[in-house]
Amino acid sequence: RVVPVYALKFGFNDTFKGIVKRPGQTKLDFSQLIVSGTMAGLFQACITYPLELIRTRLTLGPAYGAEYKGILNCAVQTYKQEGLLGFYKGLTPTIWSGAPYVGLQMSCYDLFIRKFSKPIEDATGGGATGRTAAKLTCGAISGITAQTLTYPGDTIRRRMQTDGMCGRPKIYNGMMDCFWQTVSKEGYIALFRGWGTNCIRAIPGAGIQFLAYDTFKTLLVG
Repeated sequence: RVVPVYALKFGFNDTFKGIVKRPGQTKLDFSQLIVSGTMAGLFQACITYPLELIRTRLTLGPAYGAEYKGILNCAVQTYKQEGLLGFYKGLTPTIWSGAPYVGLQMSCYDLFIRKFSKPIEDATGGGATGRTAAKLTCGAISGITAQTLTYPGDTIRRRMQTDGMCGRPKIYNGMMDCFWQTVSKEGYIALFRGWGTNCIRAIPGAGIQFLAYDTFKTLLVG
């Protein structure tokens, strides 16, 4: 799952950057960065969503009494119980949260690199070490920023992905119904449940993503 998700995300982002760039323009403004990143997130989410759903069900399955024997078994059971559309359950909240998440992550990274790369490089000794530190730091901060602003949508996505799983009755009648049921029964704080753990994961994860992408892009493209 990770390989196609990241490959498509960064690839589409570069493609849309080229589309929104005006003739003679050297640097994209923030609105252009947001648009290109959001469109990248939209296309990536639609293409890879079935893999995301299977990952969520494999992770949360035991809590719902599901006994999956692996990726293929999970896919087969999902198809038998819910049909082809079962693989796209929760796609709407994923688009509403996932596309802006990628848009914010990508645009914030470019913005932070422009603003803070030089100070971070100077503070960490400059050279290759300084550039690495700048990319890791800016990537981590952009990941946390995007995660925080879009996390409620991610909570709704996960709940809808497991709704009706293993033949259980469906609880939610769509994205907004899931939102209002969550808020009315558990309060707004429930929308941010698990945020801290996700941020701890996002700090190294987002930083390494951008560092790896920039490094390999430089090696392969120049």
